[in-house]
Amino acid sequence: MKKLLTIGICISLFAGSVLAHDYGDALKAALIFFDANRCGPDAGKDNYFSWRGACHVDDEVPGGYHDAGDHVKFGLPGAWSCAIMAWATYEFPEIFEPVKAQNDRVLKYFGDYYVRCLKGNKFIYQIGDGDADHGYWGPPEAQPGGNRKVISAPPGPEVCAQTAAALALLNLLYKDDSYLSTAKKLYDMAKSDLKGKYVVLFFWPLDFTFVCPTEIIAHDHRVDQFKERGVELV
Repeated sequence: MKKLLTIGICISLFAGSVLAHDYGDALKAALIFFDANRCGPDAGKDNYFSWRGACHVDDEVPGGYHDAGDHVKFGLPGAWSCAIMAWATYEFPEIFEPVKAQNDRVLKYFGDYYVRCLKGNKFIYQIGDGDADHGYWGPPEAQPGGNRKVISAPPGPEVCAQTAAALALLNLLYKDDSYLSTAKKLYDMAKSDLKGKYVVLFFWPLDFTFVCPTEIIAHDHRVDQFKERGVELV
């Protein structure tokens, strides 16, 4: 009986704490997270964190956002984050209205960076080296070295398509022709990269589960085998 009473109290406390949470505050905190990860000469401008300042100003394309936990600008995680935020804003504008100015600033910082990343027939989707960066434990403002690793597409149909989706959504929100025209070019680049090939579209049902990393690793180990058979793994 004591065990049941204890369990009941715990459930009640947990339920009460969940109901007491203000998800509007959680949304504000999530947007502040992007201020902490902002990159480029304007990283410190109107930033929530007074200690943030300009960083990586010599990148081939300054600006954008660092990945969570390091100072690399990775293509897929950034484009996915931008697309999900833009989609949520488009579908539920009333939810984002109280944080509109902050949300718009984050999304446009993403979008403007992606437009600059398209240079002719080349799309720069990663700046920085993950292995080297993870050996540095200081602030981005003091990180040494101005010649950071650059990876561009083609090839890279998945990152081009994901960034095209993000920019198309941003165009729906802001009616910006530069977003739309860049989205179209990246979409065409993604399609041409796959022309004449068999394609396996790989996705997983839920992030951060046992299925997610197991399937990703297993497919990654077989990329060469797919290519030997003329199959592109996306």
